[in-house]
Order: sequence, then C-alpha cells, then structure tokens
Amino acid sequence: MQQRYNARTLWAIPRHTNFWDHDMNEHFDDGRFYNSFRKTRGTSNLLCEHLRPHISKENTNMRKAISVEKRVAVTLFRLAKNADLATCSNLFGFGVSTVCIIYIQVCRAICKGLIPIDVTAPSAEDTEVIINGFEQKWGFPPMWGCYRWKSYSNFGPKVIPH
Repeated sequence: MQQRYNARTLWAIPRHTNFWDHDMNEHFDDGRFYNSFRKTRGTSNLLCEHLRPHISKENTNMRKAISVEKRVAVTLFRLAKNADLATCSNLFGFGVSTVCIIYIQVCRAICKGLIPIDVTAPSAEDTEVIINGFEQKWGFPPMWGCYRWKSYSNFGPKVIPH
C-alpha cells in the first residue's frame, strides 16, 4: 500500500497595510496623528526608543519582523481609541492574534521598562507638603496620592472649575 503525501505549503492571508504605510506616514499631519494615537510624533518616537530593547524582534527566514514603531503604534491606537482587536487587525494588516500578542508585549514592556524610571514615590518631606496642600486646597483630611509620567503625560485643563 502506498500513501500519497501532499507537499506542504506556506501561506498567510493577504492583508493590506495602507493605514500605516500610506496614510500615517505620508498623509497624516501632526494633528491627525495626535487624534489617532493621543500622542505627538515626538512622544511616540521617544516611547519607541525607550521600548526598543524590550520589544524589538529579528527577521527570520520565514518573515520580516514587525518594527518597534508599528508595535507601539498598534498599542497606542488600541489604548487611545479603545479599539477592539479586529479593528486594529484590519487597520494595521495583522492577524487578530498577532495584534493581541503585540498589545500584551508592549504593555508589559512599558510596565517593566518605563514605570521604574518614570514613576517615583515622593520623599517624606514632599509627602508632607502634598498632604497639607491637598487638605488646604480641597478640604479633605490628610491623604495623598500621585501619578506622574515624566515625558508621556496628558495634561488636563489649566483651570479647575469650582
């Protein structure tokens, strides 16, 4: 009895990457970039440089690696627009599972690589100043909290209505 073996083939669903390759890099001005990612191009580039050691991949014989810039863009878009995986998949030209993996990897890299650098607890003297200032300004009993991103913060309104 002879068995027939089918030759194995490699395949992938053809996907377009027009949103990133064409729209974002050629036609989006800084305002449209900010509206899509809630970060400026400069902040996005700075974020890419900080995350590069944590999320960069190498090309293989089977496929080219996804660039750090594209990985960060997928994550920022998903966070900025609260977009589901399928939407990001269609816009960036990846599979849904690939978008999910990229998103998790970049978020973990941010937690591992940036939070220890950019989020710091205040000293004892600064804590006392924060507690007293908070009580004087808002009338709450002694309490404190802080959340600060040095280079990546989104600032709210300058005047707080009473």
